[in-house]
Order: sequence, then C-alpha cells, then structure tokens
Amino acid sequence: MKLTTYQELAIGYNAHALANLRLPNEPTAHVSNGEETLDLTLTGDEVTMITISATDPKAKAYGTTFMAFEHGMDWGSINFYNAYKASLVQPNEVIIGKAHGLIAEHVFDGAGLIVKIYPDTK
Repeated sequence: MKLTTYQELAIGYNAHALANLRLPNEPTAHVSNGEETLDLTLTGDEVTMITISATDPKAKAYGTTFMAFEHGMDWGSINFYNAYKASLVQPNEVIIGKAHGLIAEHVFDGAGLIVKIYPDTK
C-alpha cells in the first residue's frame, strides 16, 4: 500500500524542508545531510515507507524535517508529536503515533531517533 507518489511527496515536502535535505526531482531512495537521513521505500513512483534517522532528535533540524512532512502532505497530528516526545523518555521502546491512515513509529536508542512512516492497513 502506498503513502503517496514520489512527485507529490517531493512537491509537498520540499516546500517546507531544509535546503540541504530536499528531495530531487528524480525518484531517489536516500538523501542525507550528515545529521539526518531520509530513506524512501519506493515501488516505481510510489512511496510505501519513509524512514527518518536523526543523530540529534532534539535539534531544530529534526523538527523542521518532520514538520515538512506534516505540513507539506497535510499529515499533521498531535498523536505524532506525542509519540516523538514519549520516545525520548522511553529509550529502545517502539512508540506509535496514528493519524490520517498513517503510522509513525518512533524508536530512540540513545544515539539517535529512527521514525518510520507507513500506511496503517488496519
């Protein structure tokens, strides 16, 4: 099941993203600025999962990246924010936020935060 198309994601996300973490026009599965990494699971032009890895999840850059998806794709939800905050105080636990037919799975391992965004198939 897809989240969106690559082109829809690139247009929506890039409008709010940090310049050094924008998605190129051609479908690309990996973008990194050294502190944050975006990995997209692609099937042709369809995006089925987005993985955000951040070395400093409390940095403004991480918040900007996640909010670029929320605002650019109209995926904003307090449930996602609450999952993010809970993951920081519950290391190594998988914390789930659900909204808009999506799951945002957060895991903070003490060294960094990994967030996976994918369709909620239930």
